[in-house]
Amino acid sequence: MSIKLFTKILRAFLVLSCGLAQTVIADDHAAAIRPVESFWCDYNPGKDRQDFLRVVDEWQDFAEENFPAPYAAWVLEPMYFNSEDVTFDIAWVGSSATFKELGQIDDTYYEKANKLQSKFDAVAPCQAHMLWGEQMVRESTPIEESDSGWVSFARCSLKPGASPGAIAAADKSMNEVLDVSGDTSARARWFPGPGTRSDMVPGTFLSVSATSSLEKFGAGADQLVNGGGMQAQQELYGNLIECKNSSVFRYTTVKKSN
Repeated sequence: MSIKLFTKILRAFLVLSCGLAQTVIADDHAAAIRPVESFWCDYNPGKDRQDFLRVVDEWQDFAEENFPAPYAAWVLEPMYFNSEDVTFDIAWVGSSATFKELGQIDDTYYEKANKLQSKFDAVAPCQAHMLWGEQMVRESTPIEESDSGWVSFARCSLKPGASPGAIAAADKSMNEVLDVSGDTSARARWFPGPGTRSDMVPGTFLSVSATSSLEKFGAGADQLVNGGGMQAQQELYGNLIECKNSSVFRYTTVKKSN
């Protein structure tokens, strides 16, 4: 991918999602938007996870030798899902600190990794490549350090009249509730850019929550449904945000950003 092409993509991303991003992050204390790319892929007949991970091993060597900037990557596999919302076998998620750095990495990959990409395509060709803008709502050091864990995605939309200040205040209060309960999950919002589904229009986003084990995921569910978490969530976000049922995936870390 050339810098010129990536600039066009970035411009398209701003056109598609700038309105929502401005709405959510306009508060002075909100986190910056950073890029996330995702791929949805399907196994070819006779291929499986082990075949995919063997190619990932080669990708790790390539990235170590060639990537000009930090890049973190994860492989995702469906756990709790339905076939209407999840239409792929395996997904790839990658992130850089800035859109410029992701552009540098993609430039390098498209220029030098044709043979490596053909190996990925032979195992699990991808039906979609999407660009998102990620805003962290709750950081979690254990997620950054873990080699595997669980991540949920829920499709959400802003309600009419939701203001940046109100959302920022709700986030602050919800994090305090989670701190008291001992919740260590990482939470973020992904705003849609190029390649995302056509129903991900401005005003919609993905609510993302990740934890390092199913035990911790279950503890969070206990707190949500039996410990007052759902009531707190409704009180804080009920007039601001509406979300649909989530899907849960197992993630495997294939590259840490450092």
